[in-house]
Amino acid sequence: MARTARKTRNVTVVDNRPLARKIGSRIRQARLRAGLTQAELAKGRYTAAYISALELGHAKPSMAALAFIAERMGVPVREFVGDDDLGSKRLDADLLLASEDYQGALERYESLLEHATDRRRRAEALRGMAEALCRLDRGGEAIRLASEAGELFQAMHRPAPTGRSTARDGGSLVPAGSWR
Repeated sequence: MARTARKTRNVTVVDNRPLARKIGSRIRQARLRAGLTQAELAKGRYTAAYISALELGHAKPSMAALAFIAERMGVPVREFVGDDDLGSKRLDADLLLASEDYQGALERYESLLEHATDRRRRAEALRGMAEALCRLDRGGEAIRLASEAGELFQAMHRPAPTGRSTARDGGSLVPAGSWR
């Protein structure tokens, strides 16, 4: 009896749960603005349970599902998957830091961290928070955040910025131009 070789393939699993939750939240917000129930949105193609799973981030929508949902609500698909203007929020946080509103900057960076969907954005938000915390004389808290940011930058093969001086002598922990 001949033995058959068993074929195997390597599968890379990517954790897209944060992105699925973000898309689901946007679907829910658009549905509520449209005044639709989950059953009304799903009618004709999907179930209310599927819409619920999408909104909670438990299911990942296909492009066909996103197109159907967007058309049903009269919104563009990009409303669900487009970038949510984190760049302007980041600029706002950076400007607050530069204008010495350290508490305001810290709050903006914390908001950015809550919405960070990838390692780069997380690292940049953590780095900003660390800078603001140092300026608020909370260096102990800043060390942990700066260390995590450095590890993330290293994992992305991006050099972690090094400080020019300490917060005590008024120097910046983040070199000029490193946020680009």
